[in-house]
Parts: sequence; structure tokens; C-alpha cells
Amino acid sequence: MMVLEVKRSKWEDVLLEHVKGWPNVIIASFDHSIIAELHRRGVSLPLGITTYGTIVDIAGYAERLGATWCFPAYRYVTREMVASLHQRQIRVVPYTPNRIREWDSLLEAGCDGVITDVPHEAVAWRQGLNA
Repeated sequence: MMVLEVKRSKWEDVLLEHVKGWPNVIIASFDHSIIAELHRRGVSLPLGITTYGTIVDIAGYAERLGATWCFPAYRYVTREMVASLHQRQIRVVPYTPNRIREWDSLLEAGCDGVITDVPHEAVAWRQGLNA
């Protein structure tokens, strides 16, 4: 799975031309107007919002934008946030926890994965869970 983080709007046509037919790609952005526009166009690719901070009723907000993925800053993730997003079939993959205690906390909160700067350490941690 590849998460393609788009930085600016007004490039939607170029973006869609390049990624059409790519398997297993999610388009995400901090600029939620991009996600709203792609949803308005009926894009079949999964869409995600990247967030920093707290958004009141994040699940309702993400759903209105057409997002099926949420990429929040890990420090703002709570069990309640994850549960509310999961109730609307929105997956939660926080960015960038880099320590075991952070991964443990996010796992306990019910997150679907993480984006980390130390993937080799995260893989070793996950393998330890399965051992």
C-alpha cells in the first residue's frame, strides 16, 4: 500500500492522470480541499485526510469529505477518536511515532497501522508481538 501525500490543490487533473491505474494507492493531504474535490469528482481511489491537532467530530468531518483513511499526528490520537472513525469504516494510521511505548499506546487505541521514521524497529516490535 502506498500513501501519496499531496501538498497542494489545483493539480487534481495532473495527479489523476499520473495515478490512474496504480494499484493500492491512497491519496491523502493536509489540504482537505483536495480531498473534497477528488470526492466531488467521484474518484474511485481511497482518500485520506492528514491532520495535526484535534478536530471536533473528526469522523463526521472525514466522512463528509469522502475520506476512508485518517492520518493524524500520533500525539492527538485517543481510543475515542479511533472508535468514532472505525464506526464509519475509516481507517486510522497515525504519523510519526518512533518509540515502542508510542506503538503500544496506538495499538491499544485500535489504530490500523503507523507511519514511522524507523520502520525496521517497528517491524521488529510487531514481530515480537506475534511471537
